[in-house]
Amino acid sequence: MQKNRGQIIVEALVAMTIIVVGLLGILSLVTRSFALTKTVADQYAANSLAAEGLEIVKNLLSRNVEQTPSAPFDAGISTGSFCVTYIDTSLGISIPPCPHLRFDSSTGLYSYAASGVETPFTRTVDIDIDPDGDGIFQQFKVVSRVMWSSRGQDFEVKIEDRFYDSKIPN
Repeated sequence: MQKNRGQIIVEALVAMTIIVVGLLGILSLVTRSFALTKTVADQYAANSLAAEGLEIVKNLLSRNVEQTPSAPFDAGISTGSFCVTYIDTSLGISIPPCPHLRFDSSTGLYSYAASGVETPFTRTVDIDIDPDGDGIFQQFKVVSRVMWSSRGQDFEVKIEDRFYDSKIPN
């Protein structure tokens, strides 16, 4: 009887150890899953912000073509790096490094205004009006970069596009 009693205790300890190790493995997977969810959410937001940077330049170019047909294609646009927001009607001056974007939950917009919550994201839009270096300004190379840090790592999303002068006859 004494012998069986000791064996039952050992079996119970082994079973509990196996259960604890299994639960720790599951807990580790859940924790990692939450961390990856945050990373994916940040990457999604950064992709949207980078695409928005290209859209801002596209809107400025379209305005030149549609609202002021006599204006040159590149009116108000120059080579440089710019900090832009969706409500901008011009590129302004080249002023990087750009501050962190702020998110205003009441409007759902990112901006550099004092209102809103500071985000980890910074956005720079780089414009080269003569990417071929041939002196003929028929296109713009636009690169929108969004950078942020999360969990001790630095991340960057970079989207590039080229816009061509639609006023030049074929």
